[in-house]
Amino acid sequence: YLNDLWEYSGNKWTWVSGGSGTNTTGVYGTKGTPGAGNAPGSRYYASGWSDASGNVWIFGGRDQNGNVYNDLWTYSPTQKQWTWVSGNSTPNSGGSYGTEGTGTGATLPPARFGQFMSIDASGNAWLFGGSDKNNNCFNDVWEYSGGQWTWVGGSSSTDAAGVYGTKGVAAAGNMPGGRIGAGGAIDPAGDMWIFGGNGYDVNDNGDMLNDLWMFSTTSGQWAWMGGANTIDQGASYGTKGSAAAGNVPGARNDASAWSDASGNIWVMGGFDQNGDTYNDLWEFSTPSPLALTAVTLEGIALGNGNSLTWQTINELNTALFIVERGTDGVVFTPIGSVPAAGSGNNSYSFMDADPPKGRNIYYRLKMTDTYENISYSSTIVLAGAGGNGMGAYPNPITGGITVRLGTNALVNTPARLFDLGGRLIREQTITGQELYMNLANLPAGIYLLQLEGEKTIRIIKI
Repeated sequence: YLNDLWEYSGNKWTWVSGGSGTNTTGVYGTKGTPGAGNAPGSRYYASGWSDASGNVWIFGGRDQNGNVYNDLWTYSPTQKQWTWVSGNSTPNSGGSYGTEGTGTGATLPPARFGQFMSIDASGNAWLFGGSDKNNNCFNDVWEYSGGQWTWVGGSSSTDAAGVYGTKGVAAAGNMPGGRIGAGGAIDPAGDMWIFGGNGYDVNDNGDMLNDLWMFSTTSGQWAWMGGANTIDQGASYGTKGSAAAGNVPGARNDASAWSDASGNIWVMGGFDQNGDTYNDLWEFSTPSPLALTAVTLEGIALGNGNSLTWQTINELNTALFIVERGTDGVVFTPIGSVPAAGSGNNSYSFMDADPPKGRNIYYRLKMTDTYENISYSSTIVLAGAGGNGMGAYPNPITGGITVRLGTNALVNTPARLFDLGGRLIREQTITGQELYMNLANLPAGIYLLQLEGEKTIRIIKI
C-alpha cells in the first residue's frame, strides 16, 4: 500500500509527496493547518479529485491492515504541503449522521472505502456509498460544503435494498441499494450520477449491478435512469455507435465513469460477477430538449387552474405528450397525458385544475414516439396563488431568455450572467418587471444568472 503523490507535467513525472516505501503511517499534524511533514497514510480505494484552484483532495480508503478511514485531506501544489481538513485520525470511526438535511460541526460520515466522491462546479463535494471495515455497504449521500458535512439522503444503516420507483421519475422514496465500487460523475448542472457497483438490488440480493441513477443535488431526490433493478444482468450491446432503447452495459464493479460538457454520462470497463474484465465504452445520452421550433408550450393562470396549450410542427411518429410539473425547475412529476396526433402540425391543451398554492410552478412536456424515444419541451413558469411570478422562460434556450420578476423591487439593479467557471459573461440593468437577455451568440452550455437578493437561475443553452 502506497501514499506517494506524483505530478506529471512537461512530459516528466515528479514525486512531490509521501513515502517511497510501502505501508506508511499517516502524519496528521493539526487539523486545518498545513505542515511540511503532514501526509495521509498508505491506502487504497480512496476517493480523489482536484478543485478549481488545482488543489488535490482525497477522502477515506482502506489500509494494509484492513482498517478504513473517514479523513479528508487536501494537498496544495503551491505550498507543497498536505492539510488534514476533516474526519478522524483514528480508523473505523462510526461517524455521526445527525438530522438529515442539517449539517453541524459534529456531523461526519462513517469511515469507508470504495465510495464515489467528487465536486460540483461550486466546489461542494458529494459522497455516495462505499463499504465499512466489515464489508457492509452504504447508500448514504453526504455533502461537504463550507467546512462541514451534511447527510442529505440514503440510509444511516448498511446493506439497504434499492427502492427503484418508476424509471426516469424522481421521487422522495427512491434510493439505490448500498454498494461499493460504483462508477460516478457530477454533471455540469451539479447533479450526481451513479452506475453499477457491487451491492444490493430491489430484492435485497447482493452482487454486481448495472443500474444507473441520478441524484438531484437541488431537490435531494433520486431517479432510476437505466439498467436493471436486479443483480448480475448481462449486457445488450446492439450495434456499435448506434443508440437504442434496449442497449445496456452488463453488471459490473469498478467501472470508470464521467460526464462530458453536454451532461452525457460515459462508462468504461470494470469486472463482472465471474471476475471477467471488460474494455467496453458506453455513452448514456441524458434526455435532451426538443428543438424549440418543433413544439411551443404556453400557459396562463385562470381562476379554475392553469391552462396549458402547445403547438407542434412536422410531427412524425409522435405517440404521447406527458405533462410534467415541478416547483423548482429541476425535479418534475407527471400530472397527466395527452395522446398525440402522430403527424403534421397540431394544437393541444391541458388543464391543471389543482396547481400548488403559494409558489411558482414550472411545466414541461415529456414527448414519446412510437419507437419509445423521449424528448422534452422547453420549460415555462406560472405564478401559483400567492406566488410572486418569478421565473425564466423558455429554458432551455436557443436564442434569448425572459426573466419574469413579478415585482419592481429589482428595478435599477444588475442581473449578472456567469459561466460554470465563475467568469462574468454579461451584466444588464433591470428596468422593469421583466428582463430579456439575447444569448444567441453564446456557445451551448450551462450558465448561471444571478439577481440581487434572489437565488441563482440556471440557464441551459442548446
